[in-house]
Amino acid sequence: MNPFQNIFALFYAILFGTMLQSLASFQPFPLAQFKERWKRVILSFVLLNALPFLFFAIILHLFNGADFNLKGIEFLWLVSPAFSALGVFAFYRIYHAAALYYRNSVFKDRWDKGYLEVREMAESPLAHLLSGLFYIVLSLLSVFVLFLCH
Repeated sequence: MNPFQNIFALFYAILFGTMLQSLASFQPFPLAQFKERWKRVILSFVLLNALPFLFFAIILHLFNGADFNLKGIEFLWLVSPAFSALGVFAFYRIYHAAALYYRNSVFKDRWDKGYLEVREMAESPLAHLLSGLFYIVLSLLSVFVLFLCH
């Protein structure tokens, strides 16, 4: 791995752990009640495990061809991979959108017991979805800026 990939992996790992820790109130993997909550387990696996791993692999691959000899713009060595790692929050925002959209089905038990409250989240699932897409675009742009400045 080159230095860009190392920096990206470090920031991504830290932010991924932070993101997962903040989802405890959603109880994303209620395996003890799998028969009743299988839809949430599948949704959580896709949005919190499979897609973030795929995103990580894609960005890591994009940094594969990065040249570490940037003359005069050394700050991009750290800024580009660190901003790319912010993409992990896209899946956090999309998961919030799913919790709002499926409020009366998949996440009904969490809403009914008061673990999730609207005051903690924007009312619109679309707002969360768009902010998730913003994180993905920001991540991809930070990779391409690195290559454009080379």
